[in-house]
Amino acid sequence: MSDEAALTRVVDGRPVPAPGRWEIDPGFTRVAFVVRRLLTRMRGDFADVEGTVVIAEDPTGSSATITIPAATVRTGHPGTDEAAREMLGVEDFPTITFTSTAVAPGEADLWTITGDLTIRGVTRPVDLATRFVGAAEHPFGGMRKATFEATATVDRRDFGVDQYQVPAPGTAGAVVVGNAISITLDVEVDLGD
Repeated sequence: MSDEAALTRVVDGRPVPAPGRWEIDPGFTRVAFVVRRLLTRMRGDFADVEGTVVIAEDPTGSSATITIPAATVRTGHPGTDEAAREMLGVEDFPTITFTSTAVAPGEADLWTITGDLTIRGVTRPVDLATRFVGAAEHPFGGMRKATFEATATVDRRDFGVDQYQVPAPGTAGAVVVGNAISITLDVEVDLGD
């Protein structure tokens, strides 16, 4: 049996990782977002993401927790980064968290991970459309790795992030910062002993 096969199994026709406690690798995990700024799409991400994914024998019994340091937000523009930290209230609310509450099979190879997302101390339910990409033993060092991709869209106003809703002059309804935030997670995890 190959190392990859030992780290991946099939349950009800779907590939899933081996059961166990998998720790998020902050160096290879990215939480990114896209939001409208005036008429363009502004992209950004967060650094130093931490958390745990626990895969159960029955995948629907699995769970995930993610902690994001809010002050690590970066857009590539220092002034925008500062405005984003202000909007997130990083001094009073230093972390953004997600704690899963349910896991269910979705369409095709997707899983729906439902959980509580907390931003600025406000918690709302969110569904992450999640795909298990695969698992393998790293050729350098023998670490056992798995990767997931997930997406969601949230309305920032639901979390009290309602600054900069100022109409942009000369546009048909555009505002300085849009309300819909598209979130993408690329998560690499390590299987503990």
